Amino acid sequence: MKYITSNSNNPYHNLALEEVLFRNVEGSILYLWQNDNTIVVGKNQNTFEEINAAEVERQNINVVRRGTGGGAVYHDLGNLNFSVIVDIKEDEFYEYSSFLEPVIRALKYFKIEATLQGRNDLVVNGAKISGNAQMLSGNRVLHHGTLLINSDLSVLSAALKVSKSKLQSKGIKSVRSRVANISDVTSADINIQTLEKKIIEEYCGKESQELFLDDMFLQKVEKLAKDKYSSYAWVYGESPKSNFTSEKKFSFGTLKVYLDVENGFIKSCNFSGDFLDTRDISKVAKVLEGTVYLRKNIKDKLNEIHIEKYLKNMQANELTDMFF
Repeated sequence: MKYITSNSNNPYHNLALEEVLFRNVEGSILYLWQNDNTIVVGKNQNTFEEINAAEVERQNINVVRRGTGGGAVYHDLGNLNFSVIVDIKEDEFYEYSSFLEPVIRALKYFKIEATLQGRNDLVVNGAKISGNAQMLSGNRVLHHGTLLINSDLSVLSAALKVSKSKLQSKGIKSVRSRVANISDVTSADINIQTLEKKIIEEYCGKESQELFLDDMFLQKVEKLAKDKYSSYAWVYGESPKSNFTSEKKFSFGTLKVYLDVENGFIKSCNFSGDFLDTRDISKVAKVLEGTVYLRKNIKDKLNEIHIEKYLKNMQANELTDMFF
């Protein structure tokens, strides 16, 4: 097995590189990578349901969709990601444990006792420090996982905080687990660079061989990062259809918002309540139909039409908050 490490912390590049390795490069491969300030949602999830949109905007957090199932996770430079790509025989099935044993052995070097819990989690002292997922294409399997070492869990908590407003879809919801950093649940002196070396050694052997990609493959990575992984159509547009409702009381009365969201765009918008509008608010709803369902796009539209002319003293950012 050869290994390759990413020299980028850009999530769109890193997931594109993983896909190119999986689909276009032959042989068994270990891939190590880190994303900075990023939420990664599973392929079957509704991105809008999984993220705290206000926090994502405030902290300028990257949002990306991966090609495997499972729940949403937060990545920063205190988190190490590993991908293992191998060929399998027809009808052969690889257990998660067979992929994770080398990681468990690498952690033992630091006197960290990790165990597999359930099908796809590694735990240390009862806390989840690694989540894993897989996908299969032809006779090739991709297994990837995360390792929380000293990640900023306060950002994780805020960015993935579920809103109390009602957003309903058929997307697979994340199951929030008690996660923890390895550095918080052990007294081990561990750093990411040393852990990387031990993981490479466990998967590839002491005489490990590094994999280098030529320009043709690197161009594929750049194109895929741009055309797919950083595109709104992939990150948000792949979300299942959603129905959203929100309600808030203002000085002019109670306002309710109803949205249908499809392919990442507002398909329909309606308002109701006992509020007093100074101009017909149904015109606002009409303007918002077809708008990209992101805070900035909605706020820009509300500023363009001067929402305060329709609802007395209403600010664009205040009404925008009701849409998420």
